[in-house]
Amino acid sequence: MLNQIRNKLIPTQETTEEVDNIYAIFPPPGTIIDEATDEEMEKVAEWSRFI
Repeated sequence: MLNQIRNKLIPTQETTEEVDNIYAIFPPPGTIIDEATDEEMEKVAEWSRFI
């Protein structure tokens, strides 16, 4: 199965495991999940000008 997030198709894992709190399975804040794309790097560079 594929999910669409921000115009990108990403594979999802099917699971039958019951989860009481979905946030309990999220990685900790700041965890790098994948390398940023060139487009994402350009957006960050644009936003950092305003900080």
